This record gives sequence, C-alpha cells and structure tokens, in this order.
Amino acid sequence: MEKTKRVRRKSKAGAAFGNVLREIRVAKGWTQEDLAYETRLERTYISLLERGRGQPTLSVILEIANCTGISAPELIRKVVEALDTTKR
Repeated sequence: MEKTKRVRRKSKAGAAFGNVLREIRVAKGWTQEDLAYETRLERTYISLLERGRGQPTLSVILEIANCTGISAPELIRKVVEALDTTKR
C-alpha cells in the first residue's frame, strides 16, 4: 500500500495567528531563529505557524506571549481582530 503525503492546509484562524505572530516578531526586530530561541521552539515550527500551516497549542500561545512581552489575552485579541477584518 502506498503512503499518501499529508498536506497541511491553511485555516482562517491559523492564517490570522500566523500574520499576527509575524507582525509581533518583526516589530521586535527578531528573525524566526530569534523567536525560536526565545520560545524554545523549532524554527521550522515558527515558520509553519507564520504560514498558517500549523495550529499552536495553548502552551505555545502562552510561551509566545511570555517571550514577546504581550499578554496572552492581547495576543488572542489581535488574532480575533485579524479574523474580523478578513470577514469584511
């Protein structure tokens, strides 16, 4: 039996989170490697998140918020706002 390649699809929420994450990272002047170092996550995972191809767990959201100096509720609020603007 032939294995099929699993394709990660973008979700609207994932894409919104990725856009917000990229904005925060760039505003801090960090590369993906810098963010990965600070959060102790893999750089490839940061890339997946920013491209909307990965869904962060609550633990990841909390770690990103902590390391970037943004509160978790503020991070989620920014994602919700980004989702709202894409619906219009």
